[in-house]
Amino acid sequence: MRQKMNKAKEQGFTLIELVIVIVILGILAASALPKFVDLSEDARKASIEGLAGSVRSASAMAHAKAIVSKQSGATGTISVEGTTINMVNGYPAASSLMDLIADTSGYVISAASGEITIDNGAATPATCKVVYSDAVAGTSPSIILTTSNCS
Repeated sequence: MRQKMNKAKEQGFTLIELVIVIVILGILAASALPKFVDLSEDARKASIEGLAGSVRSASAMAHAKAIVSKQSGATGTISVEGTTINMVNGYPAASSLMDLIADTSGYVISAASGEITIDNGAATPATCKVVYSDAVAGTSPSIILTTSNCS
């Protein structure tokens, strides 16, 4: 009968076993943390690349609308969902391009220069950006994507 009582008391973990498990979990967490910190720059790069794709698509769709509307001069306008879009050589002007993109939250837009950067909330803005330049006669607009220093 005495043996049964000793077995009943030997259930659960000792304090040292719990401390060892906590230390091992801490080491694993510390080694995994740098990987998650590095993902923010990758996310910003993916975001600006997605925006560059949106800029290309918006420009192409507006160009198609200009062709259908027989607007082929150096300047002109088209209407997209009630919004007037200024056109330059059959493509949207840099100053009007962002009117074609529905959600621009999280970006800093300079309509005059056609430059769009990620709003990283820092005193020094990120330099990863998309630069849209107006079309020159006979060519499509220039869309330059820069993904360096997206931190």
